[in-house]
Amino acid sequence: MKLYRILFNEQNSNFTNYNPPTFALIDWRNGEDNGFALFHVENFKKWIENGKVDPFESWLCAFAEINNKHDSDCSKAVEVNYMVRSPVWKGAGSAMYALVSNYFSAPITSDRKNSTSNSAKKAWANIESDSNWKKVYLDNWFKHDKEKKTWYQFKGSWPNRTVYKSDKPSTPDTSDDCSLPGASSRQKEIDPILGTADAWIYQGSLNSQQFLHHGNEALKEIAKKNDLFESDLKDIIESFADKLFTKYYTGK
Repeated sequence: MKLYRILFNEQNSNFTNYNPPTFALIDWRNGEDNGFALFHVENFKKWIENGKVDPFESWLCAFAEINNKHDSDCSKAVEVNYMVRSPVWKGAGSAMYALVSNYFSAPITSDRKNSTSNSAKKAWANIESDSNWKKVYLDNWFKHDKEKKTWYQFKGSWPNRTVYKSDKPSTPDTSDDCSLPGASSRQKEIDPILGTADAWIYQGSLNSQQFLHHGNEALKEIAKKNDLFESDLKDIIESFADKLFTKYYTGK
């Protein structure tokens, strides 16, 4: 996620300031994908009533997409495949990570298919030092040929991690085994593409079900007042979540 010039004053630097009913969450399914959008209720209401003339960043705070939920490996972690926040809403990305973990009642980890952007690596480094999060160990590996796996250990947090490799896993338990994204044969090339070496479960006060409840209530109220269907409003939020991703996510 690349941060562009701020359109308004940045809001809510502390992610725990994102609480309902001021902020709300909606979720949706698209095949195997789970989507989530965090939004400012009053600003969204005004945006609809004023004919959608203001920038959508005034109300849309963050968007996340999940398409890989592990059942038998990676300590049953959920991979956060895409995460982007509006530059207007500082801290909204951190709030979204917490809400995703709470939503699935599971640890979350970074993308294990492709790579993680530098801004997301910074977010994961913050999670690793935050007392609201508990570490769930992952035994990381990559198969460089058809037969043999190479195992990797990490010490420290990005951008000051040290990478070590081994011929065997650290634990006999295979349920914590987790593949690395596109690692090369040289361990120094793994670090730039990995978000976090472990999984993390949120144990703080943000509750995704409360956010979803207020999201549903907000859509009912706005739909009734503006002679719309709730499904119309949900479609609008989903479409602008895609716009947020297209506009601000660079993968670097």
